[in-house]
Amino acid sequence: LYTLHHGTLCSKPQAALWAQDTYPQWRPIIERSLLWRTQHEKDDLTETINFLREALNVTKKMCRSY
Repeated sequence: LYTLHHGTLCSKPQAALWAQDTYPQWRPIIERSLLWRTQHEKDDLTETINFLREALNVTKKMCRSY
């Protein structure tokens, strides 16, 4: 989403910080994604799927505006 919004690439931590500010309702799942490799816990699959659906909806809206 960061790349689609800004038109540039960045690191995962930088994109995550932007996403947390832009989509505060998804802050917990974004924080978990940053910790996943070092502190992996069983994820709530339903919440992950809901986040991905929202990201897809945002992406579709952005693509339609071009």
